[in-house]
Amino acid sequence: MAIIVVAPTWLEKELNEATDVLIKVYGLEVSIEKIDEDKGRYFIDQKRNQVDGIKMLSYLRILKDANSLSVWLTEYDLYIENLNFCFGLAYGNVAIVSTYRLRDRKKDLYLSRLRKELSHEVGHLFGLRHCNNWRCVMYFSNTLLDTDRKSEDLCSKCRMSLGGVINSVIRR
Repeated sequence: MAIIVVAPTWLEKELNEATDVLIKVYGLEVSIEKIDEDKGRYFIDQKRNQVDGIKMLSYLRILKDANSLSVWLTEYDLYIENLNFCFGLAYGNVAIVSTYRLRDRKKDLYLSRLRKELSHEVGHLFGLRHCNNWRCVMYFSNTLLDTDRKSEDLCSKCRMSLGGVINSVIRR
């Protein structure tokens, strides 16, 4: 099974270093698709100066084949209603990860955060819900501290849930 990771060309280097988590955790083949612009710029809510994640996600779902999984990266700050911000979101076969709040002067810390959020959103693409185990990558990150302390891998409970989900997705 394969996943397409779509990102602006200027994020290519860090993306190459971060996407191996999808191979490790989910056993996915990863295809990187470079684009010349960040699609987030079309969905900025002028009052909030943030990207409306739901509007962007709805648009991206139209762009990709319904039978393929894709994760789009944006450098813009994302929000959804009732939250000040979100690191990413997923629905159906498309996910978005924002690098805006993940960045840090320490490259290793930034890449660790990016890997965890990529892994988290792909978990949602496979139907996994938020986990109450703070070490599991599917734990909801309310802050960067939550992201920093969790693993980039699934806990045993989520891994067991994933087994049946991946088999049903592959059979489609």
